[in-house]
Amino acid sequence: MRFDQIEDAVLRGEVDCGLLIHEGRFTYEGKGLTLVADLGTVWEERMRCPLPLAAIAIRRDLAPRLAPAVDESLRASVDYALAHPDASRDYVAAHAQEMDPDVMAATSGST
Repeated sequence: MRFDQIEDAVLRGEVDCGLLIHEGRFTYEGKGLTLVADLGTVWEERMRCPLPLAAIAIRRDLAPRLAPAVDESLRASVDYALAHPDASRDYVAAHAQEMDPDVMAATSGST
């Protein structure tokens, strides 16, 4: 099922549990849902890096030459975003499904 239908399906009892992503990771409790496990926290603790928001792939034949530069650029971008949360605030607000400023701040790692 689509990610935006999971909370309601759990609340209606159609499913026993669901994996919440995006803002749902921060708003579930206010809707009466209970946390079983925060897989984002599990990821961050195990991998010692922020939860990825997308997949990045490089063709195998290009990887030896480009992968280190791409990896370095991505890490620099994430580091910048974490150090300067205001720089992405307007972008987050424009694409957020949950418009509460505290939730938007939590999703961008600035709380």
